[in-house]
Amino acid sequence: MKQKFKFSLATVGVFLLMSSHIIFSVNFSVVKYLTDQYSVSQLMLFRFIAGPFFLIPYLLKPLPSFKHIRFLLGRTLFGVAAMTCLYLGFKYSNPGQVTLLFSCSIIWTYIASRIIFKEKPHIFSLWAIALSFLGLFLILRPDKLPLTLGVIFPLLGSFFNTGMSLCLKRARDHYSSIFIVLFFHLVSIPILAPFADLSTSLFTFTTLKWMCLVGGLSILAQVLMTKGYKYCYTTISSASSIIGVPLMYLSGFIFFNETLSILNGVGIFIVLGSMFVIAKYK
Repeated sequence: MKQKFKFSLATVGVFLLMSSHIIFSVNFSVVKYLTDQYSVSQLMLFRFIAGPFFLIPYLLKPLPSFKHIRFLLGRTLFGVAAMTCLYLGFKYSNPGQVTLLFSCSIIWTYIASRIIFKEKPHIFSLWAIALSFLGLFLILRPDKLPLTLGVIFPLLGSFFNTGMSLCLKRARDHYSSIFIVLFFHLVSIPILAPFADLSTSLFTFTTLKWMCLVGGLSILAQVLMTKGYKYCYTTISSASSIIGVPLMYLSGFIFFNETLSILNGVGIFIVLGSMFVIAKYK
């Protein structure tokens, strides 16, 4: 009976993680659609303003100590920079490629954590890192074309996302996941507000509708992901994030006329496989 119960919890965890990444993909597809109507700073603000309303009940609880606030601030600043680059990537390129390049943070985080925490890497992960660079070369083909903004922004965002992940790892030692999400949203609002056009004409019924949708999907996906991490092994949790890449490619094919060459397809397969191996054996 005990083993069946554990299996049941693991199954619930996988379901929650998969659901969260599906919702993230829907959210990012909506953001991609809206980049022609709103600025990136406005879209970012939509995400952060609407989100905290879903967590208002948490504010009724006693606040934790802010002794380790530097980790919260680091997670927030890196997170805002990473998401800004991701949204800019959606503005200038196809969602599948942008999501894949942004997901390279799995590779950079693995390398950085091995350097910082002095952990011995698995031999399979070392081979996967080498192959991932080959895959990126086949996708980007820097020998044929100059790098575009649609490539530069998500790649830059992947490095910011690595900083965010490292700060988040330390923040989780001192704060609950829900509080970290809430802090991230609340502090991001004053950071982004000066860069967004907040004229009264912006706040139409249509805009408020999109604001609630983007913010609601974002916070729901984060809560589901947080719950899923609780019930799954770390390797499963990390590997599950990769599912967002093919989902965004599918979204690009259906809604945004995204196309691939044979070399691009091979590169995507290599990078996805490399990230899965790194997530599994890290």
